Amino acid sequence: MVARKRKAIGGDDEEAPGSGRRTQRTKGVDGDYKKEQMTATPASTEEHITRAMTTDASRQAVFATAELLETILMHTPIKNVFVAQRVSTQFRNVVAKSIQLQQKLFLRLPKLQSTERWTVTAAAGQAYFPPMRVVRLESTEALPANVAVTQRGQSCLYKPATLLNPQFEAKHVGERPVVMQDFAMRALYNARHIGLQEVAPRSRALTISGSWRKMYLTDRPCNKAWLKIDWLIATTPPLYGTISGIAETQETRGFTTGALVEAVLDEEQIVYYHCRGAEEICPGKTSVNSLIRKLEIETGKTATVTLLDIQMLDVLLPTDEERAMVEYA
Repeated sequence: MVARKRKAIGGDDEEAPGSGRRTQRTKGVDGDYKKEQMTATPASTEEHITRAMTTDASRQAVFATAELLETILMHTPIKNVFVAQRVSTQFRNVVAKSIQLQQKLFLRLPKLQSTERWTVTAAAGQAYFPPMRVVRLESTEALPANVAVTQRGQSCLYKPATLLNPQFEAKHVGERPVVMQDFAMRALYNARHIGLQEVAPRSRALTISGSWRKMYLTDRPCNKAWLKIDWLIATTPPLYGTISGIAETQETRGFTTGALVEAVLDEEQIVYYHCRGAEEICPGKTSVNSLIRKLEIETGKTATVTLLDIQMLDVLLPTDEERAMVEYA
């Protein structure tokens, strides 16, 4: 009878510290509270395993699967993919072995490249500003008789690119509606430059390999280009200078950015550099690479790129509107 009354009268549950058991406070018939131990059900081993598998284990399973990790990285911005290679050996190996990721990062050119070539033709009979147009060539063996000639006395022959490396930005693109004459003039003088976008100072170092050095400029190989570099050594006062030159390669895959930079840096020429507040300094004819390495050793500081301007002389970057206007010669 007493037991039934105790059961009917509610009580409060509490957990005995460190015991793994719970106690129930019940009110007896005499009005006093008494504690009765209740057996607690501890979390089972299966619960712990299941909880772990839904968090860390599942993530590890995804990242440990090369195909899944490759798919994730294919939808990740280029800069983030380069940074992701520092996460682990697994991440680095996936990027290094994936052809798709290598092409996404412009570390490898597309395997199936178009052999299409464009040129600029000028109407005969007009010496000054003749009507011009950009045309597709059926064959590069025989150029049209009225092909235009560049300021350097060379025939125009271009590879039209579709993609520009997102580490670079196109410059000097007009906002007005495109007409064929404007497009042909730009193509003739190759007035569209590309420049390296802002990157971390450490990655801009001239004499240290950075990710941008291994990258191609577009999805078409560039074999000839004009390059301008502004460099700076952050001393007090700072040392700075400008390098420019034309480089050409017979390499089928064309220039990577680093190879193009090195080709200009290694060329012997009369070079100048400046020290703020002092006169221009001319060490004579030498390679810019030798000069900069010497200054880096003397100052204990690294030279960085403050401006990188590239003018591709055999590759065009047409807009969609411009591409639609081009017909066969």
